[in-house]
Amino acid sequence: MSSRTTGPGVASSSSRRTLATAAPGNNANNRTAPAARPSSSASAARPGPNPLFGLEIEIFVKLRPEIECAIKKQRQTDIQPEEPYWRDWDLTLGNGTGKQNLKAKQRKCVGQAIEALIEGVLGPTHAWSCEADASLKEYKLTEPPEPRKWWGIEIISPPMSAGRKWQEEVRQVFAAVDEEFELWTNSFCACHVHVSPGPLRKNSYTFDQLVQIASASQFWEMALQRILPEERRNNRYAMSNNTAFATAAYNNVPYATWGPVFQEIKDAAASSRKHMVPFVQFGYLMAGANPTGLDATDTGTRYLSSNFLPLDRLGTVELRRQAGVASARTAIYRALLALTLHVSALRYNFAAAAARGGHASHEELISELAGCIKQLPEQCRGARFVKWLKECAEDYAPGCRPFTEREVNHREHSLHAQDTPLRPAAPASSAARQSGRQRAPSTAQPPPQPVAQPRSQRVVPTPAQPTTRRQNTAAPTHTQRPAREPPQRGVSYVTPTASARQPQPPAHAQHQPRQPAPPPPAPQLCPVPLPTQPVRHPAGPPAPYNIVYAEPAPAPQARYVPMPPPPLQQQQQYNLNGQAADAQGYYR
Repeated sequence: MSSRTTGPGVASSSSRRTLATAAPGNNANNRTAPAARPSSSASAARPGPNPLFGLEIEIFVKLRPEIECAIKKQRQTDIQPEEPYWRDWDLTLGNGTGKQNLKAKQRKCVGQAIEALIEGVLGPTHAWSCEADASLKEYKLTEPPEPRKWWGIEIISPPMSAGRKWQEEVRQVFAAVDEEFELWTNSFCACHVHVSPGPLRKNSYTFDQLVQIASASQFWEMALQRILPEERRNNRYAMSNNTAFATAAYNNVPYATWGPVFQEIKDAAASSRKHMVPFVQFGYLMAGANPTGLDATDTGTRYLSSNFLPLDRLGTVELRRQAGVASARTAIYRALLALTLHVSALRYNFAAAAARGGHASHEELISELAGCIKQLPEQCRGARFVKWLKECAEDYAPGCRPFTEREVNHREHSLHAQDTPLRPAAPASSAARQSGRQRAPSTAQPPPQPVAQPRSQRVVPTPAQPTTRRQNTAAPTHTQRPAREPPQRGVSYVTPTASARQPQPPAHAQHQPRQPAPPPPAPQLCPVPLPTQPVRHPAGPPAPYNIVYAEPAPAPQARYVPMPPPPLQQQQQYNLNGQAADAQGYYR
């Protein structure tokens, strides 16, 4: 991650500030926890948490065909583009194996082009960056169109405060990239979120806060897996934190309590306080490093769900568990999940949960995060975050068929089309121009935007597709929904009905009573050869009610006509000497 994503290194323990937050009722025990005691260096109480966060979006991009065609036409002329990345762009280079140096140069051109697009909408002072990411393995792509033209990159945001209009900024970035590039995501991609206490870069974590976050990473593990797709639950680049720290105590939770797990975290924090770099040492211990410190190169692994190693360089904790994105709306949901988990960790009463034996459920986690979203600033609301959490729990429930790569990208493209502003309305009609009247902007109706229908109303447009995502074939209930067919770009999920296909009267004539439709003409029977073929009439009800089967024509009667005999061929005559006779019968 770039250093522009989050704040600078960790400050000394004497200059750290404590987030003064009230500890609400614990959902696990229905009891109220006492308020957190601020340290001696704590600042004045704030109205609510205002964390600082940054996004790392791993994604595949491909140059749009119209942009590629424009580059080819421009290269045929003597005029060269001013941008160096367009001059160095190799349109014939594929992302297959080999040619590592050329592919690295191509990825650099891709990053420069995307940064230029972002600068066009956010201005030259923006701090977004785009870096090449060869770990995305472009050569393994098979599902997207023209798979050899896609390039893996990582879009990195600057440090963003939860109290600013960051959602609109994320939408503008995705809209800018979409102008010249197509987007694609798969199981190789991820969306990492770095979080620090904020609201300033110099506000760093305290040891009490780090103990709370480490406890939350263990306590909510099973519940968090329940709302994640299958490929992110045991991903080798985002393993559970219990695989690196307190493994034995975590596995013994169903038979004992959470007390031993929380006690090991407190012991690690107590030993790290005596170290020369205490916060760095705590991050190493949470990453699975050797606690004896005999090997100086042993720093643990960063491929954990909650990565504590950025404490050394950035002063943040990284959530690596979430899947990739190809739309601004999903990226906003990823950020909100990390922010609410951060707020929940700082306010949850783990001392009361220590006597609990068993893992938390996903319903409990969703209820906890629903309360945390209300503690964040107003700029973090309005995205239907809780509804998205419930949909994730339903989509990734046990027994559900996992989404295919194409289904995920169709859904992402549909969400991106809904967030992208449509083109302005068409100009006034010719009659209005002739009369000298112009359309008033205040009364003009905006064009209808494609809105995704509720999930309970989505139907499969073709019978060839599977009728349910679940393994059983029972009728869907309120907890079992029919399968949805991912639409094309900007198209609704619902198949158009017969009424939607009928032409509607204009707006100015809707108040007039409709005239009854004329009856359809009587079907005319036409002779057709066997087997009979369905004949569709242009008028009448929609298919399949307008299919009329024609009666077969009678077989034609065969008539015998005698044919004249073939003409007899005249035989050639020869004499005894072998001479042929002429037309008069003489031998010559």
